[in-house]
Amino acid sequence: MASNESLILDGLQTNDAVTYSLESLSLPVPKKRPEWVGGGDSDGAILGREPLYENRTVQCRVRVEPQATMDLALAAVATLQDKLQEAERGGIDLQWTPADSTKTYTLRVLMGEIDELPIVVQGDDAGWFVKAPVASFSLTCAPFGYGAEVLGTPVTSTLPVVTVELAGVAGDVPAEGRLVITDNATQARRHVEWGLESRHYPTTAPPGLILDSDSLVTTGFSGAGATQAGAYDPNATSPSVVLATLYDRPTAICGTGAQPHVGTFRVKARVWATSTDAKVRLTWQDGDGPYRSNTWVGVPLVDGWTELDLGVITINVTQAGTQRWTGRIDAYGEAAASSLYVDYLALVPAGEGYGLARATPSGVTGTLAATDTLASGTAGAVLDLRAAALGGSWSTGGASTDWALVATATGVIMARSAISDSNYRRASLGTTNYTDTQVSCNVTTAIGTSTSAFIRTGVIARYVNSLNFLAFFRAHDSYGKH
Repeated sequence: MASNESLILDGLQTNDAVTYSLESLSLPVPKKRPEWVGGGDSDGAILGREPLYENRTVQCRVRVEPQATMDLALAAVATLQDKLQEAERGGIDLQWTPADSTKTYTLRVLMGEIDELPIVVQGDDAGWFVKAPVASFSLTCAPFGYGAEVLGTPVTSTLPVVTVELAGVAGDVPAEGRLVITDNATQARRHVEWGLESRHYPTTAPPGLILDSDSLVTTGFSGAGATQAGAYDPNATSPSVVLATLYDRPTAICGTGAQPHVGTFRVKARVWATSTDAKVRLTWQDGDGPYRSNTWVGVPLVDGWTELDLGVITINVTQAGTQRWTGRIDAYGEAAASSLYVDYLALVPAGEGYGLARATPSGVTGTLAATDTLASGTAGAVLDLRAAALGGSWSTGGASTDWALVATATGVIMARSAISDSNYRRASLGTTNYTDTQVSCNVTTAIGTSTSAFIRTGVIARYVNSLNFLAFFRAHDSYGKH
């Protein structure tokens, strides 16, 4: 407990009664920055959103305790000035402990400057001539003071959505937080999404954020319970998914039933489609209000699990009656007899706070395993079985007419003379498949302007056989369209 007011500026105690004494301190509440919304045909205005805050300005008056020499007194002033200068290089902490209090508040100082350093012989500002100068300075701080960080109880889970509740958060403005996530599944992930529940959510029995297929309603809908490999099935009982046949007209596959959530949520659906032309949307109703349909979303993957973002819903607090909302999954597809499997819906809170972090792949230079300039040799020599500068020999296959060296004014280049193919001609260098592969090439294409042509070129990163390989293709026609 501090018996005197304690003010520590970046580790420097400004009221130790040895070098410094704090004579006055002002920490005014930061001003709000409201955004008002009004209309020409309405009285007054309403807040467009919860106000933000301006920076806080702290005023301090510190006296240097009488020193043995004036040089020591000036050095004490210089130490204060050094701290103020340091604030402009990323900020420093200001720790304030009120007298006779056990609570300490930390403010972040963004800039500081000495306002007065009076040289007078009498009055409250006197002290310069007795080696005890007075310095008044201003500190521009971030708006809020922070108490000790409160740590929540760690949660470990294998569920698609992990929830953590931190109760009893002190303060009078929305708290800031740090979210520390550790992946225990030894998976290479580049995506994390978080959301903050509405302040009105029921704390005694908060509703779950996963609506599994076991709880989805199929009575009165076109979907039915089924099983599918890889589905999330917490009860380990059949059925594990909702399955529906798609047609060229929208059909309601399944419903959520009445749900007690409140707030704004981003709804995700884990689905499996047998056709890429499948389209899915969420239709929902807040209480007894009108039905709303979110935008149709395409399924980017065939015969595999994928997550769809079905958009945002906002469920208001019910003023009378039971808190509830309902939703349903609609879908359609052009392909005949295509199917859609629905595994679960995930509700990510998005009203009070929401974030999505994606990491970009780190590109580092690896060991060069294979390379060939394809610009040396005798004109007419084919690519198949050609020995590369590094990586072994080339192997070609696919459409007829092999790649061959063609003479140019400056040497030779590898080219194809075929002007029409039913398929592509592929070429691979070496036989080793690596865990991580980066492949690149330079390709030049020439198309006559009077010819209607469609050319596809690309690179192969991994090759097993003609039916199993990973490649990237770039296609364009004679009109320059890609």
